[in-house]
Amino acid sequence: VKSSKATRPPTMEPHPLFSSKARAAVFLLFGANFLLTWFQLLSPSCAVQDRQGTSIGNVQAARRHHRVPNASKTGGTASGCSCSCGSRLQIVSGKDALAKALHYGRNDTYWDLVDFLRPNSVQVRIMNAEPDTDYSVMAVSAGRFSKPGDLVSITNDADSKLPQQVYHLEFPFAGEYSLLVHKTYPFTSDDRRKPSPLVPPSPRVSVNVAHDDCVLNNRREKKTGLLPCQAVQHDLLTEWNGEWLGPRERVSSNGRMRSGWSFMPMQCSLETFTTTDFVTISLSSSGKTSIAVLGDSTDRGVFLSLVDMALQPEEKLEFATSNIGKCWGRASVQINSALEIVYQDYRPKMIRSEEKPGTVTCHDEHIALASGYRENRTAMIKELMHQQNPPQVLLIQSGCRSKHFLSVSASSKIDKTGPPECMTLTREFCSLFPSDWNGTIYVSTPYLNGFVRETPKKDLEHYWYALRWFSDYINDKRVRIIDLYQLASGMRYNTESLDRIRRSQHQHRWCNETASGTQVCSNVTEALANLLIGRAVAPQGKHHWKQRQQAAGKHPVKQKVRICTDCPASLLPFHIKPKPDLTCTSGPLMHADKVGPVWNTPPCPSECLKTMPTGGAKTQSGMVDIRVCDLNSTKDNSSHFFQL
Repeated sequence: VKSSKATRPPTMEPHPLFSSKARAAVFLLFGANFLLTWFQLLSPSCAVQDRQGTSIGNVQAARRHHRVPNASKTGGTASGCSCSCGSRLQIVSGKDALAKALHYGRNDTYWDLVDFLRPNSVQVRIMNAEPDTDYSVMAVSAGRFSKPGDLVSITNDADSKLPQQVYHLEFPFAGEYSLLVHKTYPFTSDDRRKPSPLVPPSPRVSVNVAHDDCVLNNRREKKTGLLPCQAVQHDLLTEWNGEWLGPRERVSSNGRMRSGWSFMPMQCSLETFTTTDFVTISLSSSGKTSIAVLGDSTDRGVFLSLVDMALQPEEKLEFATSNIGKCWGRASVQINSALEIVYQDYRPKMIRSEEKPGTVTCHDEHIALASGYRENRTAMIKELMHQQNPPQVLLIQSGCRSKHFLSVSASSKIDKTGPPECMTLTREFCSLFPSDWNGTIYVSTPYLNGFVRETPKKDLEHYWYALRWFSDYINDKRVRIIDLYQLASGMRYNTESLDRIRRSQHQHRWCNETASGTQVCSNVTEALANLLIGRAVAPQGKHHWKQRQQAAGKHPVKQKVRICTDCPASLLPFHIKPKPDLTCTSGPLMHADKVGPVWNTPPCPSECLKTMPTGGAKTQSGMVDIRVCDLNSTKDNSSHFFQL
């Protein structure tokens, strides 16, 4: 028998890579990497855990594959280790509800959590979203924070082909947040008076962001050294990108409203003024301070907030029922002959660039608009600005809506089609102010309206581009376009309609908070009111203004209040009086048994009522037929009285 040694093939030398030392080195390398991974998962700052501390998985690896674990399927949450401060995000309630949501029927709308992009942010996906329906997605921490999610995309699910909407939510500091998703009814919907229904599994889901206050501290640091918002001179576009922090957060007095909520813009510092400051302003001997608000009922809220801040508590007990509480004409409040706050009802949508004399618009049997609105607007500005003390600061409405700004997406398109008509008319309006007037005009954007639809993030980039273009198009250093998107959207639970999200356009509502003496509750309009008064009396900042007042050495005295109004008893017809017939009273605001008489308006001309409606409109009183008639071509010209 031959030995096995004789038949064994020749021995080969092992490759250096597979030597015992190399294998040991590779083993140690993989072992160290394995231990490091587990150390990251189990460390307090980077662990991905559910409430019981069970490890879920390595999010960094999932993120490299552009896919982050689904919290609703895993029963936990995800987090990464990119934050320099220790952090992780946990679902503290509602995990069962999230899991149950996945088993809803194909026709039911629900939401779940999909991607955890950073340690302090998530994405909310609304499944089976109804077509042409808006949803409100909010992260709320009681008394601390309130902010909507950014609409990232509106697509169809790749698997089910069902419509879905994805929102991104970011949490600024440690604590527990409720995730609230509401279906919202459009203002023209028959269901608009119903409370906005919650989309399941709201309101049972809340998350906890378990990191220290590094994010909030960074926000506080950004506030240090920023110019006051009213003092910014180099930029004609006021970009108020910021967020609302509640009274439980210890922030500086800048930006703090009377309610305790603070708005913190990222580019500037919003300075606020107290009732005591307004007393000081009304006692100034350096000249009269005058502020005017020109717009519809949404802008009227800024006027009401200004008056509410300026008057003493005993002077405004009947604020809501007074003549100026709801005025569709002209109203002014003058204090000690040193401070005047003016409101003029002005509706840019009523103006047409090619308006024909003798044209009338009827809503059913009532005249809604007659020719002359544009000419009356011009005459009104001349009357207002040629007073002995014209306003130094004005807030006006542009009349543009989101669709107008989103249509301005490229300069080439603008060159071909021209800017939207509302922008052309706004530039024309601003040109009416005397060339030697050195005041400031703030032009508001549509987001002061409470029921503006959500705008996808990609469209917001076009919107911000259009704001910049709009500012350049007006080409007037006295004019500042002010972006109200983040200012208004974070307070949607505090509008006039409260539980009916976007039911009302009004950011303001009447209240009676005796502790602060507040009668007009609105953080949004109060923030704008502070910007206007700051620009009027402290254009270099409140610190410089206070130094001047201390040097003057004024002492408070009893205020003398004078209220003047010319307010019709009816909104329709839309009309501007070139020179209002003001009725003035002195003393505190009083309950009005009746407001001014209905302006002399005849019914819709009979010849116009015989024509076919040109369209219809949903109003607060129901559906109306719209007729537009040229009275020059009819025998009935009874509406020519309107040329006042």
